[in-house]
Amino acid sequence: MTKWYFIRPIDTLFFRDGKPFEFGIENYSFSIFPPSPRTFYGALRTYIILSRSSINSYKKDEELLKIVGDENKFGNLRIYGPIIAKKIGSYIEMYFPIPKDVMLKETFIEKRAIYLKPQEIEEANFNLDKKINLVIPEQEEDLEEVEGYFSNSDMEDYLSEKSELGEKLEKIAKDSSNIYKHEHRVGIKINKERGTVEPHYLYSSPHLRLGIFNTARYYGFIIGIEGDEGFIENGGIFRLGGDTRVVELEELEEGMIEKIFSQFRLQIIEKIKNSKRFKMILLTPAIFQNGWYPDFLNISNGELVGKWEGIEIKLLGCILGKPKYLGGFDLVKQIPKSIKKVIPPGSVYFFEIINDTNINWDNIFNNYFPRSIDNSDLSKEGFQLILLGGW
Repeated sequence: MTKWYFIRPIDTLFFRDGKPFEFGIENYSFSIFPPSPRTFYGALRTYIILSRSSINSYKKDEELLKIVGDENKFGNLRIYGPIIAKKIGSYIEMYFPIPKDVMLKETFIEKRAIYLKPQEIEEANFNLDKKINLVIPEQEEDLEEVEGYFSNSDMEDYLSEKSELGEKLEKIAKDSSNIYKHEHRVGIKINKERGTVEPHYLYSSPHLRLGIFNTARYYGFIIGIEGDEGFIENGGIFRLGGDTRVVELEELEEGMIEKIFSQFRLQIIEKIKNSKRFKMILLTPAIFQNGWYPDFLNISNGELVGKWEGIEIKLLGCILGKPKYLGGFDLVKQIPKSIKKVIPPGSVYFFEIINDTNINWDNIFNNYFPRSIDNSDLSKEGFQLILLGGW
């Protein structure tokens, strides 16, 4: 069973991007937001290890090893998220990256949300060796892309494809800037052997302070956890991200998050049944072996087809955000991890169902609200978390 937690920052946070940073050469490090799922997964693994052992000796504990794994393989620990959220007393408001297939159409009369869909255009030229449609508006329009985050109710409007959402898009983008603020901090390299500062190694880093309204209203992250065998406790404190920043875990009421996602399900299940089409919206970054499309797809007669949850499907189109680059630091090997190119949250994949016989839609929606696109090791780290939609 998945347990859901709210992660509350106690101080500022720092999530360094994937660019190399070497003391004495660079004097400014860059921060990213939202942070990588790998940052949370690594922090929780370390938290579990240190709650009972140490980094150097935990492998002697078979129970710990089964949960967290080692540098060569993952254990049973699995996370879903992180999802940005605001806690208001006992209520949770989640914030999802705005999907790339919704844009703003603004005229003197009104503001409308336009929903992009794959369109067959015979005269279009591609340099791809795969048959795929352009994801564009049905007619030529002057559209504006909107960056930011959808709240629970905004996501319901999006999944219902309400044109009235356009009246809210500008405000949504503006409100998203209130989630966090930058606070620049100055540091200097420390000689670990002598415990003294190193001359000429001064640097600056942009820390993130998530919005705090009062003791009952503040921003943080939602994360789902499985396979921890009770090692992760309500009220637990651990270090997250760079510069050893501290956060606190608060276990949420059972069924709270599932109830929110069940509201989304009502918006789309009939639409998918009728149209025989659906889309996957990335809530967290994705890393695929094939680069830009999911690993369960294969090339057949130039088309990308495959089976997902036993359903035969074909990829009709996709709209992807600009690739991001993620790194990290290996605590065991004490070396930086290799840089990975990832598909950013908000990217959307459009599918057509080829064979819809004997599909248990209720079971699929129960499993994928929210769930990862597959059951790979990357999904254990929280990557490729998806939300289903109809079109």
